[in-house]
Amino acid sequence: MAAQRWRRWYAAARYRATANGKQRRREQAQRHRDRQRLRAALSEPTLPTVEIEPASSTIEADVPPLTDPPSAVNSLRIGQRPGEIPENAAFRSASNLPN
Repeated sequence: MAAQRWRRWYAAARYRATANGKQRRREQAQRHRDRQRLRAALSEPTLPTVEIEPASSTIEADVPPLTDPPSAVNSLRIGQRPGEIPENAAFRSASNLPN
């Protein structure tokens, strides 16, 4: 089985080394590139055209947000790293993990 695959691979490599094999491989590669370009052109989404109304000349006042902004105090969430790690922080390094 392995010898058969090797013979097929070797014969293909020898054929691709000839002028005719190079020409056919070049044509095959060009067809592949053409198909890729066609697929890329078909998959690009087309944006719908939307009528945009002109902006009014009056400027509305900014409305304050309904919720309070997040406080700058230590409001870390799970998985977030703190900006600074205190000197006395307890942690486990790889060297002192149990076996």
